[in-house]
Amino acid sequence: MAFCPAVHYHSEFEKSYNPNNKKQKYEVDKLCRYLKSNCGDAAGEQLKYEFTPFKSFPRGKTDLRCLFILCKDCKAEILKKKCKFCRKSDHTMNDAVLFFIGDHNKAYQTIGKRLILQYKKG
Repeated sequence: MAFCPAVHYHSEFEKSYNPNNKKQKYEVDKLCRYLKSNCGDAAGEQLKYEFTPFKSFPRGKTDLRCLFILCKDCKAEILKKKCKFCRKSDHTMNDAVLFFIGDHNKAYQTIGKRLILQYKKG
C-alpha cells in the first residue's frame, strides 16, 4: 500500500484562501495532487534567503502564488512552537503545510512579515 502524505492548511492559509475563487481552487487542488502523489520535491519553486525552506507554487506567468513548506524541510524547526501539525503524533515529515495563497507581492510580504520572522524567532 502506498503512503499518501497529508496536506494541512495553516490558519494563515485559511484566512487567504477563497474556495469560491476558481483560479485559487484550481491551483490549490493541483498543488495538493502533486504533494499527495509524493511529488512534493518537484512541486513549486524553492525560495531563497530569508524565505528558505518555503516553496512557491505555481511557477510561470501567473501572478498567483501558493506558499507552502514540506515538513521534511521544516524539520520541526520553523513550525515547532506555533504549528499544531508538527507537534501531533499523526503528523509525518512527509506532510506539507500550505501557508498563503494570493498575488505575488502580497504573498511574499505576508510570508515574510507575519510568518517567517515569527517562526524563526520561535
